[in-house]
Parts: sequence; C-alpha cells; structure tokens
Amino acid sequence: MSELKTVPTDAAVHEYLEAATMPSRRSRRRARGIRAFSRRPHA
Repeated sequence: MSELKTVPTDAAVHEYLEAATMPSRRSRRRARGIRAFSRRPHA
C-alpha cells in the first residue's frame, strides 16, 4: 500500500480492481463499470 500514496479513494479503487480481476460472477458484471474507473490516473 506504499505505492498508492495519493488518495484514500485510489486505494479503494485499486482493491476493487483486483477483486474484479478475480473469477467472480459479481466482479465480472461490475468489471464492465470498473473499466471506467481504471482510466483514472493511478500513477
């Protein structure tokens, strides 16, 4: 969690993205909406 030293929201998005990559029915459906969040500046 040291790489994500920007905003507390970024960390939540990153964790959510990781969960979306997992083989899950709920994550797979949300992965589509998460793609928009992935476009955010994560650097």
